[in-house]
Amino acid sequence: MKTYEIHKFSSNSTLEKHLSIQHLRALAAIFVILFHTETLHHGYGGVDLFFVISGFVMGKTGLIESPMNFMIKRIIRIVPLYWFVTIIMCVASLIPGLFRRFSFDTPSLIQSLLFIPHLNADGKIWPLIISGWTLNYEMFFYVIFSICLIIKWRAWKISVVMIALAALGFFMSSIPSPVIQTYTSPLLLEFAAGLFLSGLPAPRNPLFLGVACFVIAIALYPLLTFLVGAGEDTPWKRVLMLGIPSTAVVAGALWIEQAGLWPRLWVLEKIGDASYSLYLLHGIVIAFVHKVLHLPEIAQIFIILFFSISLSIISNILFEKPISRVLRSFLLRKRTFIQRPPSSNPSR
Repeated sequence: MKTYEIHKFSSNSTLEKHLSIQHLRALAAIFVILFHTETLHHGYGGVDLFFVISGFVMGKTGLIESPMNFMIKRIIRIVPLYWFVTIIMCVASLIPGLFRRFSFDTPSLIQSLLFIPHLNADGKIWPLIISGWTLNYEMFFYVIFSICLIIKWRAWKISVVMIALAALGFFMSSIPSPVIQTYTSPLLLEFAAGLFLSGLPAPRNPLFLGVACFVIAIALYPLLTFLVGAGEDTPWKRVLMLGIPSTAVVAGALWIEQAGLWPRLWVLEKIGDASYSLYLLHGIVIAFVHKVLHLPEIAQIFIILFFSISLSIISNILFEKPISRVLRSFLLRKRTFIQRPPSSNPSR
């Protein structure tokens, strides 16, 4: 099967044709895996890339939705797999000796399932599934986005809200509240950056600007890492080191695609489709491989990548897509029926 061809982007293309976004999702998830296998030191920057992408996607697709439909679609997208993985891990942890460090109680389970930031036993603002900490930010962003849809605000105004919350956090960072620290985190600026990109008009010379953005990102990453990387890691330093280059990468990829020179890579498309499953499930694969297979480190990394990607694609096909179809059919059709305008016949 042919896996490489040039993808032509048009200004009225749907989100599904933004192959660059799909590819970046795949790479972001792989970066996170490489970080968790201690292979790529700043691989956690894949999360920052995800946040910028999320802001861009919501700016492109969310503004045409009603507030309720938008939130329903986001819940359908995020909740089922996250709840399933969380509950399965909790049930499995009841088997003696299966997990060394995973444990839960009722409050932590409820707060995790409801995306409420809280401190775990180690004093970290992490839910039971550690990678789910990013979903606390995502769900908060969706709530803010829905509220702004109600008052019919455009993308740039929603960006201002996120910037204002991050600015507020600059003065409230000393308050020891997981909720306040999360909901006023500078990481919200990465969503704002994606929203900003979604509202930019098409440039006249997208190829030049796209290549320039990649060059800028490549140059900025080591420079910013050198300038702000020393000392204690903070969210503000993370936004500078990784958020700014991530924004440049997303902009560059979109503009190169608009110029018609973005390659179509079938493998990255499939991984991009399954990137949410890959993000949530790779930790289970890493734990299993480390516990069962005693192989050289390089061999373990390839095995982890192979099985994580394979499991995520299976999850996407057999769990995510069927569940999404069923829930969309029930919840969105039901809302359409309820909101159907009354008949023009005055006798009814």
